[in-house]
Amino acid sequence: MNKTLTGILAAILLSTASDAAFAQRLPVLRQIDLPHPYYYREMFLPQLTSGASSLTWSPDSRELVYSMAGSLWRQAVGSAVARQLTATASYDYQPDWSADARRVVYSSYRNDAVGVLDIASGASRPLLQNAAVNVEPRFSPDGQRLAFVSTAFNGFASLRGPVGMNRVYARVPDGRVTPGDFIEAIKRGRTFATNGPLLGLTLGDAAIGDELHFDHPKPGVAFTARLQSIIPVDHLDLICNGKPVRALIRGKAVVHGDYSGTLDLRQSGWCLLRASTDGARYPVLDNYVYATTSPIYVEVAGQRLRSPADADFFVAWIDRVGESTGAYPDWNSPVEKAHVMGQLAAARRNIYLNMR
Repeated sequence: MNKTLTGILAAILLSTASDAAFAQRLPVLRQIDLPHPYYYREMFLPQLTSGASSLTWSPDSRELVYSMAGSLWRQAVGSAVARQLTATASYDYQPDWSADARRVVYSSYRNDAVGVLDIASGASRPLLQNAAVNVEPRFSPDGQRLAFVSTAFNGFASLRGPVGMNRVYARVPDGRVTPGDFIEAIKRGRTFATNGPLLGLTLGDAAIGDELHFDHPKPGVAFTARLQSIIPVDHLDLICNGKPVRALIRGKAVVHGDYSGTLDLRQSGWCLLRASTDGARYPVLDNYVYATTSPIYVEVAGQRLRSPADADFFVAWIDRVGESTGAYPDWNSPVEKAHVMGQLAAARRNIYLNMR
């Protein structure tokens, strides 16, 4: 039922009228409690408030729809009268008014839905209930599409994560660094990727991205490994040819350490250093904390580096990328499309098929 409130009595009457709805709400909403409580601060999820917030303008700029105490309200500019649009046990928030003025979309804590309200009839219905947290819905300018933030993809309320969460560090020459130096370091694999920890690795006299060549199997090749992290790391492993060969952390998680030892290199392949945690840890907003170096490559007795399983994985991946890329409609020109598709085909043919 719609209610009309006037002037300063609005907040007082609202708190009384909403007591029953508050009583039915969970004490800790699932979006805040799971999967990580720091979403409450970091991911802009709404805080329960008795004041007006999250305002959206009507297309003619004469009215507002806003959230107050978990319900949506409509009010004309210059008027002291607000009309309640939703009144449920849910918490309705983050409204957005469509360009044709006919609908308001909003996020709702009733089954984590994205809801839509018909302005003319006042009827609401869920647009999406996908067992994920769905927030910040917004209409496209033509009103035909809807964008929103969801945990449906990977369990996090931001598909790409905050800017700078996943980073690549590259080893470049001493002195002034140029963009060309950085690109060259990327091409040569002198890199490590991380969302937090910093890693270093040497194997024999080789650093990350370098190659080692031996005329015969080589036992006892010295390695050094380094970890620096603001977050305790549960695992730090040397990985060779896809398999862990040395666990450098045992038991208690650590934030820094220097490690050394030897490895027996009996066949061609590659080795890298990898760090990880068993789960998410604040302030890194990811499913888990990780870092991995690029490989140091090893050639023994001229044996060609082969990894059929890896090759099959990337051939299938390139095929999927090629299919979606080829169907992309917004190329700048046919020449641009042909160039990109040619690069994908060349990578498939000249690199990954040769690794089988």
